[in-house]
Order: sequence, then C-alpha cells, then structure tokens
Amino acid sequence: MEGSTGTPFRHAVVTGGAGFLGSHLCEALLAGGTEVTCVDDLCTAHPDQTPRERVGVEFMDLVVRL
Repeated sequence: MEGSTGTPFRHAVVTGGAGFLGSHLCEALLAGGTEVTCVDDLCTAHPDQTPRERVGVEFMDLVVRL
C-alpha cells in the first residue's frame, strides 16, 4: 500500500485489528509488504481473526481510550 506521496508504507498501526474489518485491513497491508502493529482488547474479537501468528505482525492486547 502507498501513502498520499506515493511512497509505500513501511509500518502501520491498526486499532481493532482483531475484528472483522481490522483483520482484513491487516491482511491487505501485509500482502502489500507493510509491517503491522495490531492493537485490540479482544472483547468482541473471534480468536480465529487475531493476526498474532503472522510474520510481520506485532500484536498488542490493550484498550485505547481518549
């Protein structure tokens, strides 16, 4: 995947990365050669959607609050 300047992303942080949309976004980023940090508290995620076991993924089990 590329940023607005046309240069490829090297690393992306995906919040909610273990959910339906987030897990698919992680997969698309990985397929494009981007390393991914997946942040999710797993409160509604299905264990099969968690990209923990993938090469290029760092998984962080935490809650992000503003």
